[in-house]
Amino acid sequence: LAAQARYWFEAAADRGHGKAAFNLGISAYETQDREAAQLWLNRAADAGNLEAYAALTQIADESGDAEAELHWSRLGAEHGHPFCQMRYGQLLMQRNEGDSAVIRTQCLPLFEQAAENGQAGALFLAGIAHCVLGDTGTGRLWLKRAEASGDSSATRVLREYGLE
Repeated sequence: LAAQARYWFEAAADRGHGKAAFNLGISAYETQDREAAQLWLNRAADAGNLEAYAALTQIADESGDAEAELHWSRLGAEHGHPFCQMRYGQLLMQRNEGDSAVIRTQCLPLFEQAAENGQAGALFLAGIAHCVLGDTGTGRLWLKRAEASGDSSATRVLREYGLE
């Protein structure tokens, strides 16, 4: 960012403007200043900027910090961010592999909400979750939606399991 722009973004962020803090965080991230990025994005999240939750989730994933990724994706999911809903559902499904109660009551609603809110990858995950729970008919419908959105993994799963 140019010095004058940074000045005004910082002034706005210091007054609680979440989008300004988010912009400063992304700017720091793009210049590889991870410490400043984390600081500004935390402030953006505290100010209610939903995109900050998604950015912090991504940064945690990139740095291999599974607990931070779970934390930020959960907070973002609770605030209704579609990417965070999808990612939190994925992390829960991985951590609770084979636990049909967790998949049914926690993961599946997150996937379906994220999908309905425009997160295309969640279509596939909703289909897989339904199939894992034994509801291949509903799983097929979600996988067909994923396939229609261009998800080649959905096409592969539909063929592999004879759900075409």
